[in-house]
Amino acid sequence: MTGLLKILIPLGFLDVSMGRTFVFHYKGRREDKIEELRRFGQEYKMNFEGDYEKGIFYGGPRILGMDFYFEGRYQVQGRKVTLEVVEKPPLVLWEWLEGEMRRFIEG
Repeated sequence: MTGLLKILIPLGFLDVSMGRTFVFHYKGRREDKIEELRRFGQEYKMNFEGDYEKGIFYGGPRILGMDFYFEGRYQVQGRKVTLEVVEKPPLVLWEWLEGEMRRFIEG
């Protein structure tokens, strides 16, 4: 069965590594960025609990019958945003996730 699994899902295609922490720097008002993040979360069925300084996020969309669940914590100090992603779907590569978060937060 292991050989069949490698044929169906090449091992290099899945990223099952542990969580990661990312640090970004945002522009504009902190309150505006957090509200923008909350709106983004609602669109993608993410929940945010916390305030303008720290909190947690969890949830994610269902795409083609698959749940894309994310979980983590955020902390804002000055213009620095620290995001710790503790869970993500194996199909989502860390490099892609970091790029999207950077584009959203620093963009």
